[in-house]
Amino acid sequence: VMLGSRGQAVAERVVAVGEALVLSRDPTEPWGDDKHLQEEHARLQPAPNGGVTVEGWGTGRVFRQVDERLRVRDGDLIRVGQSLVRYTATPSGWGTLTGYPLSAEPSRTVTVGGSGAVVGRDSGELEIPDDTYISGAHCQFSCRGDDLFIEDLGSANGTYVLVRSGESVPFGGLLLAGQTQFKVRRAAKKR
Repeated sequence: VMLGSRGQAVAERVVAVGEALVLSRDPTEPWGDDKHLQEEHARLQPAPNGGVTVEGWGTGRVFRQVDERLRVRDGDLIRVGQSLVRYTATPSGWGTLTGYPLSAEPSRTVTVGGSGAVVGRDSGELEIPDDTYISGAHCQFSCRGDDLFIEDLGSANGTYVLVRSGESVPFGGLLLAGQTQFKVRRAAKKR
């Protein structure tokens, strides 16, 4: 289901087993005017265990909203506001976070310690002050054992993790492709 700017359903497409939905700048689709979508951005197919499998093409990125504590992996790219944060694991400790603001502001790298790290516009270990889509304290990285987790801190615009090509997103998941949001929902059964 394509969502509008207030989270309302704008358009719905049913994708049957064996079919795929191509997200692109197709002018016949309601999301076709999203300038941030590539000509062929991504393909969504029903996943074997429910939800959808995301196949990305070229530079087309699809992000999944973080709606609960989620384990992050080496190389994960996180969208915070309009900026990006990359997690890099290191042999000692939990790794580093590098913030890439979309403004002229330079990138900044911080080391994640045992107490974790907060990303925010005006507080936390990794501050990105020029991105007005980032909340004061936007998301938090926390350490458990050898693993690092991320959770949104009730931000106004959400926190999103890049879906790696071939990964599945369960029913209820919220996807961001370009600047367009999609809710993954189970199709109603035909009567």
